[in-house]
Amino acid sequence: MVPSRLKSAVRRALLRTRPGTRLWWRSQGLPHELAFWSDWFELRGGPRWEQDYRRRLEPAPLIDDPLVTERLDELAATDVKVIDVGAGPISRLGNRYPGKRIDLVAADPLADDYDQLLRRFGVEPYVRTVKAHGERLLERFTTGSFDIAYAVNSLDHSYDPLLIVRNMVALVHPEGAVLLRHTRNEAEHRRFSGPHQWNFDVVEGEVLIWNHAVRHALVSAFAGWADVHGWVEDDEVLVRITARATQR
Repeated sequence: MVPSRLKSAVRRALLRTRPGTRLWWRSQGLPHELAFWSDWFELRGGPRWEQDYRRRLEPAPLIDDPLVTERLDELAATDVKVIDVGAGPISRLGNRYPGKRIDLVAADPLADDYDQLLRRFGVEPYVRTVKAHGERLLERFTTGSFDIAYAVNSLDHSYDPLLIVRNMVALVHPEGAVLLRHTRNEAEHRRFSGPHQWNFDVVEGEVLIWNHAVRHALVSAFAGWADVHGWVEDDEVLVRITARATQR
């Protein structure tokens, strides 16, 4: 067994570069991610995720995340296109909302693996997840083609969350919004185990994505390009980003 101190040192060294971060993600994150979802299906959510399981298997779940419903209520358009980045095998977001026609695209780099799980457990999702790395969204989708880009507890599992956020901002049109919801400092709480390699936090108005090797400050990173507002609510970090049309 690799000593924990040595493993921690290797992890920190790898996380200082994008290739290293991706290598760590593939070797440590992927197996844990697939094992989690396999157990999730096997146990039908289990005691902790039973409600989540029931919701995702509904034929047309109602969107109930206040971060998203507030934005939907602001939109004058009836037809709304939404992308859920890192959606997993079945998006939790939902595709139904009063007065709106929701076109939901669920994207995840492990979509092929999730299809195997869906077949294994005989589940037909209300929206099938398509394969797309968050870091390569612009290779798969057209710039400015979405009203809302959404991610919940997924970017902390990625190998380059800042690049994903940049891509999400590029995907929404000038009146669109990027909406993020992540458990506060989840990687720290889980001691950087498995896929949890990044923390989200808000400190003095600055939205931080960080680990012990790298620190990204979103308000500063997007200055002059997009407006970033983040806050903490019930130990979750909520972020709303709106692009500035003149900066595209």
